[in-house]
Amino acid sequence: MNKKIAVPIISILVIIMFITLGFKVFGAKDNVKEEIKTLTVENMNLESNIYTNGTVVTDEATKINYDGTGVVEKIFVKKGDEIKAGQVLAKLKSDQLENNIKLKNIQIEIEKSKLNQMVKEGDKSLVIALDNAKLQLEETKRNYDSNKILYEAGAVNKTELEKLKTAFHQAKNNFEEAEFKLKNSNTPSSIYVQRKTIESAILELNQLKEDLEKTTIKSSIDGTVTELKIKSGMAFKREDYMFYVQNFKKNEIVANISEADINKVKIGQRVKIKGNSIKGKTLFGKVSKIAPGTKNVEGKKQAYVEIRITLDEYVPDLRTGFSVNLVLNTAKKENAKVVKFEAISSDLEGNKFVNILKDDGSTKKVPVQIGIEGDVYVEIISDEIKVGDNLLMNEDYGNVEDAEEGMTLF
Repeated sequence: MNKKIAVPIISILVIIMFITLGFKVFGAKDNVKEEIKTLTVENMNLESNIYTNGTVVTDEATKINYDGTGVVEKIFVKKGDEIKAGQVLAKLKSDQLENNIKLKNIQIEIEKSKLNQMVKEGDKSLVIALDNAKLQLEETKRNYDSNKILYEAGAVNKTELEKLKTAFHQAKNNFEEAEFKLKNSNTPSSIYVQRKTIESAILELNQLKEDLEKTTIKSSIDGTVTELKIKSGMAFKREDYMFYVQNFKKNEIVANISEADINKVKIGQRVKIKGNSIKGKTLFGKVSKIAPGTKNVEGKKQAYVEIRITLDEYVPDLRTGFSVNLVLNTAKKENAKVVKFEAISSDLEGNKFVNILKDDGSTKKVPVQIGIEGDVYVEIISDEIKVGDNLLMNEDYGNVEDAEEGMTLF
């Protein structure tokens, strides 16, 4: 072959070989680059929510009872009736109570008459007693005064005078006591006892009146009669109850929150509510109660805490016993720096970090703190991480290989 022709051909072959080799090398790098999965740091409004189910219950309900035994005379409502607090629901027979009240009133009048007579007689006897005490005092005083003169004249000895003096002082004490009794003649023992007898009878009368009032059965709350367990002529025992009344306008929702999430729940937190009975509509409420203790839920290993949710409005279609889906908003932040959960890794001590993929293909491990956790995204707190940075996906989510800091991936 002519040398002039061979040299260009060899040169062309060498060039083709280098081009082919270059495609293989750089193409391999591009393939590696394509296999590396990254997640971009973004800026968005982020919410943290708890998702759970709940059951509609009645916040206000009561069993209406009669604390005693009796016979039902009349019923004024039926099952399903809407009623008001204080409304009469039924009446028990009360003939015997009414008769006992009449007899007790008569007894009280008799006892009062006795008291008046005792007061009159008691005052008269006390006046007589005071008069006698006064006469005795005057007589002993005269004797003492006259004998005192005789003692000074030497006609009476000292012992006799002392006896008369003692008699005078005793008479004086008796007079003062009689005078005190007359002034306080409203409370001698017999009159005191009679007054207490009347007071006791009045208390018994008041109790009879209360018992009579109780035979008129009234509702203590607004609501709907959901159970009626009596009928006219029926003998009633205190162990039973007559009516069950529920106020459906005060329905609330009960839900169980796991021990992992309960510390995020606070009184007053807003709740979104959806359910099959209110399709196409979203209701709202707020957390109104958090139980102090825990409970076990069948089929669950964690402990749970019961919470109550008050609805913002009464919804007739949301009936007691219905199930609902709940979304509890526990935190929110505007313009948060976020990335998908798959970018977050943890070391053996539980410290969080991410791996930044630089433009030159190298990586850098950066410690981060976790803020609000959303459904897909999580807030990352780090001055070194910027919006737009590409972070390697955590190997647990399928990245091609472990990335060590400083490693060049392409």
